Amino acid sequence: MRKTTIIVLAGLAGLALLAAAAAADCPGPGPRAGMGRPGAGKRMNVLDQAQELGLTAEQQEAIRALQQETAGKIEPLREQVRARVQELRQESGAPAGPPAERPVFRDDPKLQELRAQIHDIMTAHKDRVKEILTDEQEAKLREMLSQRREERRGGWHGGRSDVPAQPAAGAETEEP
Repeated sequence: MRKTTIIVLAGLAGLALLAAAAAADCPGPGPRAGMGRPGAGKRMNVLDQAQELGLTAEQQEAIRALQQETAGKIEPLREQVRARVQELRQESGAPAGPPAERPVFRDDPKLQELRAQIHDIMTAHKDRVKEILTDEQEAKLREMLSQRREERRGGWHGGRSDVPAQPAAGAETEEP
């Protein structure tokens, strides 16, 4: 009986290790992925577009260093945001789910301050990336971002051209 229990436990441990290894090999969705739109939560990374933008090796290295520096500044703030959201959840009894949709999270002064700090860091990051790019590369990147925004505006339909756009509430529609 004891030998069977050990074998079963060893088998379960092996399965758990295999599952963990498989999960480590597969990149998971971004932090906001699955929000109802294809590509939701997936931000455009300038380095992923290096070839299309014609980035030199020096530009790529400068952007990579800048991204690491920015991540080093933002991650502690994100940890503080997560901790504060957890505190507010426990205090208010708010259920799990997107915090931004609940006033207790949206109106919290500490969260507002942390988000403002993150926004300021990201704005400075974007400005510094623009300094690294040539005028032509910046124009191409702006065009790519604009195109991506247009593709994402399809909302729940994912920008499919075979699904007619819904008019805004109260908008006048033209009859054929």
